[in-house]
Amino acid sequence: EQWRVHRKIAAPSFTEGNNRLVYEETVVALDGLFEIWGSGDTVDINNFAEVTFAVCPCVMKHECTIDARMNSSL
Repeated sequence: EQWRVHRKIAAPSFTEGNNRLVYEETVVALDGLFEIWGSGDTVDINNFAEVTFAVCPCVMKHECTIDARMNSSL
C-alpha cells in the first residue's frame, strides 16, 4: 500500500533527536521574536500565518535569528 511506502520514507525524519532539535530551535526563534515585541502585556497580530511563515524557515535552517523587520509586518 502507498501509505507504507510514504511512512517508510518519512519515518527517519521524526526521531526523538530531531524532535528535540526542532523544539529547542523553536524556543530560540520565539524568544527572539518576544524580545523584538518587547515587554508589553499584549501584542496585536493581524495575521498569525505571517508569524508562522517567518519562524518556520528559521527553525528548519537551524538559524534562529528573527529579523527586526518582523515587528513592523504584524
